[in-house]
Parts: sequence; C-alpha cells; structure tokens
Amino acid sequence: MRKETKDLIYMALDLLESISKTAKDNDKFVQVNRNVLDEVRDELFILIKQSSKDKSTYVDKKTELIGILPSILIDEKKFPLNEDLVKLAEYSLNMNILRWNKKSRNEIIGIIISEIATKKEQDLETFINAWKEFIRKPEPDQVNIITNKKDFVDVWIEFFNHYRGVL
Repeated sequence: MRKETKDLIYMALDLLESISKTAKDNDKFVQVNRNVLDEVRDELFILIKQSSKDKSTYVDKKTELIGILPSILIDEKKFPLNEDLVKLAEYSLNMNILRWNKKSRNEIIGIIISEIATKKEQDLETFINAWKEFIRKPEPDQVNIITNKKDFVDVWIEFFNHYRGVL
C-alpha cells in the first residue's frame, strides 16, 4: 500500500474520530455508532499491516536469493567456465554482461548479484519460483548430469524454459 494511501486513511480515521467526539458532546450534530467506527478502524489497521507484511515477504525472497546464489555460482563443478555464468545470467535473468570474457569469475558473479539486487520484484518472480522448485526436488536429469555429460547450466535452462512454458 502506498504511503499516500495510508496517510489518507489515517486522516479519514482522525476526522471520523473528531466527528464521533463532537457527536458525543452534542447529540443534535451527527449520530455516529461508536461500535461500527471501532470495527472499521480495526479492519483498516489490519489491512494496512497485512499490506506491509506482504511486501516484506517478497523482499525477503529476493534477499534470500541474493544470499544463496553466490555459493552456488562459485561452485566450479556446476559452472566450470565463466561462459556458464554468463549463460545463466542471459537466459534466466535477462542480463547482458558486457565484455564478460575480460572479467574474472568473481567480477561476473558480483555483477550478477548486484543486477539482481537492482531488479524489480516482478522481474525476478519467475526465476525465484523456478529456482526454488529446481533445487527442492531434483529431477532425474538433474541427478544424472555427470553421467549424461550435460552441463548444470544446460539442465537448468531446460528446466527454466519448461517452467515458463517456453518448451
């Protein structure tokens, strides 16, 4: 919920509270049912609190991803080449890492993480949900990466495309 919306709700509640007090002092002014006013106020506070909670939950997902992803990206068994890191970034996160072939592995990982930190929540939602699904229950293809000589990145991109409905 936007700050302006919250401020407007608080002003309306203050106004209703003032009218209620005036009505209590002067019963010929306006009749306000105090019980209804209290119930409405409580419902609005619950909505405001719930809205703030929903937003922080999504930020937590993004923060969690930023915390987990570096430890996966530095794994040279999963990403033996810098090109594998770039491939993940391009196909899964819509990132274009310029002159990646002149950068160190750590620089590329840092660029990926900092790009994730600056992306909008909506842009990461599919990636985050797919990634959680991917690491939660390994598919047979994921388990047999080494025996099939398939790269981790290729298996991930296949999974991600299937998840998005591209395949």
